[in-house]
Amino acid sequence: MSTSNLRRVIWLTGFPGSGTVKIQIMAATLLYGTVNSLARMDQLIRPMGIDHAIEPDPLDRKVEPIFTHQLPAPYLHHHYSPAAIIHVVRHPVDVAFSIANYFSGGEPDYAQQSIEARVAKQNTWITEFLDLGTIMRIAVWGFGTWSLHAAMWSAYARETRTPYLAIRLEDARSNELETATRLAAFLGVSKGDELIERSAIASRFENTRQLEEAEIALRRPGRFYVPQWEAAYSTGWRYHGKGLSDYGKNK
Repeated sequence: MSTSNLRRVIWLTGFPGSGTVKIQIMAATLLYGTVNSLARMDQLIRPMGIDHAIEPDPLDRKVEPIFTHQLPAPYLHHHYSPAAIIHVVRHPVDVAFSIANYFSGGEPDYAQQSIEARVAKQNTWITEFLDLGTIMRIAVWGFGTWSLHAAMWSAYARETRTPYLAIRLEDARSNELETATRLAAFLGVSKGDELIERSAIASRFENTRQLEEAEIALRRPGRFYVPQWEAAYSTGWRYHGKGLSDYGKNK
């Protein structure tokens, strides 16, 4: 297939649990202005599903930002032409804890479990991740291992000569403004310091958690509100987890 027939995209990628939402909302704010809901963010930087499915861009953009956990394997090669790659990387121990928190919400009996049972189940996932560098269901979904994901996306950028920006989540959390400045320069956004500052503020945990709470309150189906997980939400479980880095290092 000629590259001229491929969908031209800005890939925003990260292994599951890498905290990519922070960088997604930062990028969406830089590119499109104020983002008032996470549902709107998903329209602007649309998430690719496990089955690779994603509808044609309703905004008909020449270059569309798409978020994916997928490896840059043959399907992506054959259907998309990369204009740029933004790769979020997080310490693997924190990734393990983040994934364990996320999978907890999907447990059908989460609300009935004791605190001890929840912790025991999470520790099972954490141990599996630390042993394998992934969790098997994640590997089956096509996301690989933490190290394979990092290696393949950076190699893909080199092979395709695509502009590539790696962002450590820990750095983004410790200095949002510096990260937003780097991201704006990479995306070619030159609309002034006010927009960069606004994107940094928009990406802060307290803001994204507030937007997540709005999705739950509206019962709006999406990755931030899954109807089948209603019982978990009622106990206080949230997609964002603790919103911290290094929260697994003393466990």
